[in-house]
Amino acid sequence: MDNSTYYYCCRCHQLEHYSEALKIFASGFMRRDRMDYRVGYCLSSEFLVEASAAIETKTSKEEG
Repeated sequence: MDNSTYYYCCRCHQLEHYSEALKIFASGFMRRDRMDYRVGYCLSSEFLVEASAAIETKTSKEEG
């Protein structure tokens, strides 16, 4: 993969295309297959984080 068009998602731990990026960090790299990739997180991982938080909040309200 080309490290100029892909980055490492620190949430889902995969190489993602820049078009899927929600946030690319200004510093920090991840070495994969002898290449350095910028680090960030993707749109789908942000959705999963928000969905998990919503489910956790709803569950804790129902228990309490």
